[in-house]
Amino acid sequence: MKQSNQYQKVRLSTIYTRYFDDYLADPKYPISEETFKAVNQTIACRTSRIGVAIYQCPDCYEHKHVLRSCKNRFCPQCGYADTKKWASNMLDKIADCWHHHIVFTLPASLRGLSRLNKEKIHTLLLKSSAETIMDWFQAKYKLTPGIMNVLHTSGSDLKYHPHAHMLCSAGGLNDKGQIITLNNSWFLVNQKFLAKKFRWHFEKGLFALYNTDQLKTSFDNTIDFKQFIKQVNKQDWVVSIQPPLKKADDIVNYVGRYTKRACISEYNILSADNGTIRVRYKDYKNTDSSGKPAKSELDLGYKDFFGRLFEHVPSKGFRMVRYYGMYSSKLIRQIPIENHVHRDSLPKVNWRQYQINKTGIDPLICPCCGKEMRLVQQYFDRRNRWQRAMMKDKIPDHWPVAV
Repeated sequence: MKQSNQYQKVRLSTIYTRYFDDYLADPKYPISEETFKAVNQTIACRTSRIGVAIYQCPDCYEHKHVLRSCKNRFCPQCGYADTKKWASNMLDKIADCWHHHIVFTLPASLRGLSRLNKEKIHTLLLKSSAETIMDWFQAKYKLTPGIMNVLHTSGSDLKYHPHAHMLCSAGGLNDKGQIITLNNSWFLVNQKFLAKKFRWHFEKGLFALYNTDQLKTSFDNTIDFKQFIKQVNKQDWVVSIQPPLKKADDIVNYVGRYTKRACISEYNILSADNGTIRVRYKDYKNTDSSGKPAKSELDLGYKDFFGRLFEHVPSKGFRMVRYYGMYSSKLIRQIPIENHVHRDSLPKVNWRQYQINKTGIDPLICPCCGKEMRLVQQYFDRRNRWQRAMMKDKIPDHWPVAV
């Protein structure tokens, strides 16, 4: 369905403000502490509740208020900026060679088990998919590839759909510490073969978890569990390898959109009125001749919307992005500097430079007289964390601190 011009961007914070209190009265699923934190911080993001920095022109005394961001990884506004920072940081580290985007998807019949053991299964998904590619590289080329693996738990319609987005180098380190690049057609390997290897690695780890009583299951004994896995194996395990990406910016930005952002873009929230949230999503059941999915619209009551959305809030400390092989913390320093995309380290981008890059306007230059503004005062919550936790609904708007 074609997007209508009548829709205007709806903030996720607006939906929380309108409907979250009502949802608390009868939630669809139990609400975790991390979910409460994500909701509260998203509502407070870029408001005076978090803090304000005041800049003033020394000549004409024109002033500017700069609102702080919440930095929550489930906040759509903060996610975009954090993704750009991550991409800039990775450009300073990755090898200057072709890279491929690979998607590893769990069969639908494993989603129930995954829901009960999210951290265990999600970690196993990232680990087993990386092992699959590294084993294949070692057997075929005697190389250790560079892998960035990103967990994604939702489809575009917000349903639970765990899969891994992997960025894999077309080449790797040999046993002498040299970078060997491969022909960009290596990805034409039989993907059904890789899917079987992925299944083997995943199920090996799954049985290890089950045999050590680390899985929550409804099975009475090992025989029942094996029968369940036998039924799972009747489904196809999907591994999809995409054509190569050569340009460095394309490489990191392609996968970067899956790293730090919430599972829904606010551009896909079309309206939120009368208790119904309308979202736009990619309909993979309807694709054109080139394989591009159609765009459809879906109406969800706020209970269903929150039920789907909150299922994807990551638990505290869980690493959604992991690095393996040549890009692991152990080996990444062994990549020769002449093989880096950038030979010299890139300067870190602060808030001011980020705004200049984004808008082309320096936010701290006075619009009246052109002088550089100076920081004169900051307002933020100075209480200890335990005090804030006890008075979540009584946070004052301003806590002044003179500079």
